Amino acid sequence: MTSELSKGLTSIVDLAEASGIAIGTIRHYQNVGLIQKPARAQYGGFRRYTQEDIDRLKFIQNALDIGFTLKEIAEILQHQRKGEESALFALLNSRKSAIEKEIRTLNRNLEYLVNLSAHCTPTQASAPG
Repeated sequence: MTSELSKGLTSIVDLAEASGIAIGTIRHYQNVGLIQKPARAQYGGFRRYTQEDIDRLKFIQNALDIGFTLKEIAEILQHQRKGEESALFALLNSRKSAIEKEIRTLNRNLEYLVNLSAHCTPTQASAPG
């Protein structure tokens, strides 16, 4: 893979390995338009992917990890491609606000559990069974 990637070309198997994303998922991303299907190579007929494709897949995974949907990721990519900074900012800021709200909720839940556990003594805790 390394020699192929250094030439800017890699197979879907190598793309999956380099990005940590399953081949079926990569194909799904192609079908919904998040990544492009490259043309087939003249010899061997295999599609060849580049470092840019690996970077795009890593971006998609990171965006999913912070809670964006595939539809929202497609919107982000479209706004980036078209240079629509204000629309991109609004979408990113909306997710940031949602994460901040989740953090506040988790902090309240944690505080509740800490207060609840403060009223327990180790002898009151018993294992099920």
